[in-house]
Amino acid sequence: MKVSVIMMTYNHENFIADAIQGVLKQKTDFTFELIVANDASSDNTGKIIASYRQKYPEIIKDYENINNIGPRFNFIKAYKSTTGNYIAMCEGDDFWTDPLKLQQQFDFLEKNSDYTLTFHEILMIDADGNNIEKDRLPDKDKKDYEKDELLTGPYLPTPTLFFRKFDITNYVAAFSKAFNGDSLLLSILTQKGKTKYLPGIAGSVVRLHSGGVWSSTTYLDRWNHSLNTAQVIFGILDSKRRASTYDHFIKAFEMAAWDADYYQSKKYWLQYNKKYISFLLMAKQYGKTLLIARRIVKKMIRK
Repeated sequence: MKVSVIMMTYNHENFIADAIQGVLKQKTDFTFELIVANDASSDNTGKIIASYRQKYPEIIKDYENINNIGPRFNFIKAYKSTTGNYIAMCEGDDFWTDPLKLQQQFDFLEKNSDYTLTFHEILMIDADGNNIEKDRLPDKDKKDYEKDELLTGPYLPTPTLFFRKFDITNYVAAFSKAFNGDSLLLSILTQKGKTKYLPGIAGSVVRLHSGGVWSSTTYLDRWNHSLNTAQVIFGILDSKRRASTYDHFIKAFEMAAWDADYYQSKKYWLQYNKKYISFLLMAKQYGKTLLIARRIVKKMIRK
């Protein structure tokens, strides 16, 4: 098997058919499999998946968790189920539009051994299929990236990713902790090679709706998740990479605390600063840890 497509899904009965069809219409000169990871959906998602599996048993492999285990553990389980040399991603509420997507990304990585990851254009729609004008992938980010550059670089949309399969064994603990698993994935891949932007591929589609894991969280909660993920990513880095990314991560903690101040949220301000101190201890910045702790105490007294 050359390529494995991971499709994680939960309660996507209104969207899963589009996602599956986008994979099935791929025209390739190699074999590929679709791993549909159904995380105990309570709607008709499972029935729809089963109907496609009956028609395409040579392509579709699926499982349904008895209990909901959440996207982090579902991804680990799905990844371990893959048999391909390359991995592509498409969640159950997103879909692909270009029938040559897989072939183009496969061909590039086959010919360029110094690259680990490819990505391409993205489109965004709402739950009703209307176009959304948002910069999920701004023009300035549509470029190639050197090895390690994505450690401090932009977010690349998940349904556009196509990469060389790596051994996930040493990263299971990290994936089980990181809320933003896609950011952690990028941080791992960028350490293994360069990243290629392929402009000739028509945009995959990200669907924003109220049931989305990220879109259903509040702005200040997103900061909590991002800071958690930043700490997990920092934890998997060697000393050289920690030194080169330290200032980048520090800015994230400072910005989060500033935002909590702006929204006058004492609760989130405390949460962010506790994470900040934990990060500094991990980074062995003990002197700065004491300064931040003193700042928190002083501010608490003022409040």
